[in-house]
Amino acid sequence: MAIPGLVLIAEPQLMLHDLWASQLNALGLAWELVDPVKTLTNSQISEAQWLLLDSSFGLEQVPAWLRTYPSLHVIVMSWDNEIQAFLPSHDRLTFLNKSSLKDRAALTQIFSHTTTSPL
Repeated sequence: MAIPGLVLIAEPQLMLHDLWASQLNALGLAWELVDPVKTLTNSQISEAQWLLLDSSFGLEQVPAWLRTYPSLHVIVMSWDNEIQAFLPSHDRLTFLNKSSLKDRAALTQIFSHTTTSPL
C-alpha cells in the first residue's frame, strides 16, 4: 500500500540530491533516495506515491509499473525535452525538465494534482 506523500528519487546526479530534498521538504513530502546502481524493488515501488525517475535509468519498466501500482505516479526527469517523445501517454506519467527543479511553483503544480494532502 502506498504511503501518502512518499517520493522515491532515482537521481544519479549527486549535486541534485540536496535540491530535491529542499524542494520536497518545502512541499511537506516524505522522500527517499534510491541507489542508482541497484534495481528498484517491488516493495519500494509499492510504498511510494511518486517515483522521480531519471531518464537514464531506462523507461522500459514504466508501463508495467503504472499497470501494477495503481496509486503510483511516475515523473520522468531529464535535461533533454526530446525524451518526452519516447514516453507512453498515461495520466499518471509526467515529464519534468531538470531545469525546472528550482521552480517551486512548477513542482507544486505537478505534485498538487496527485496528492491527497494540501500543498
